[in-house]
Amino acid sequence: MSTGYRIGIDAGTSAFKAALLDGTGKTLATGERQLQLLRQGTRVEMDALAYRDALFGLLAQVAGPYADKVTGLAISGAAGSTLMLDGQDNPSTIISWLDNRLEGRVPDCLAGIEQMQLRQRTGWPCLSVFPLAHIAWWKQNLPQQIDSAKWVGLCTDYLIFSLCGHHAMDFSTATTMHLVDQVKREYCQDYLDRLGIRREQLSPLVDSGSFVGEITDEAAKATGLTKSVKIYAGAFDHPSAARGCGVLQEGEMLMSCG
Repeated sequence: MSTGYRIGIDAGTSAFKAALLDGTGKTLATGERQLQLLRQGTRVEMDALAYRDALFGLLAQVAGPYADKVTGLAISGAAGSTLMLDGQDNPSTIISWLDNRLEGRVPDCLAGIEQMQLRQRTGWPCLSVFPLAHIAWWKQNLPQQIDSAKWVGLCTDYLIFSLCGHHAMDFSTATTMHLVDQVKREYCQDYLDRLGIRREQLSPLVDSGSFVGEITDEAAKATGLTKSVKIYAGAFDHPSAARGCGVLQEGEMLMSCG
């Protein structure tokens, strides 16, 4: 039986929630932090540094007097919100999955994609409010910024990077990006070519539960956690909810209706 304490984080659209568990699985503490959505017309964005700091503050709150006993943490979340990092790891604003700036329009670089094929390959239908569309909008409107970006990815991956300095995207979260073939378990090179995105700009693909890295000095100082805390890849929110409900075998199903 493990004696280490763990923190699980739910990175939602409007709030972060977290729970601290002891080695037996008993819940010792829970907490929540609201997130600010920046709305302007059809655009919905978030400030990336405020997003990161909300996580750090919540971790400090939940860990509290148990901070020196925490050995690991993982994040599940509502992925589908997208951002870039420049060469100095400075973030752009986050485009939320609630953003509707494309208003049903198809960017030039996405014209001709066969909808059913995209769904069969990536696991999701083509939506004008998800990362594939966000990246296409950047290519059309901010080509120099995205071409020179060091990294392009999802908000939950940005949180992992902020904690340990390494990027990683699990396969369930990757469905929302529309760039990963879920059968071949690799990036769809033809979609990357359409967007002009290089593989080195994207996160390594890993299984949920994979070790990503140890917490950085900066994150440890901001959260009060020890420098030995390990960060693991989590999962998309729906698969995480299914696991929490005990849906683990073929033939079992969770209905999640918003």
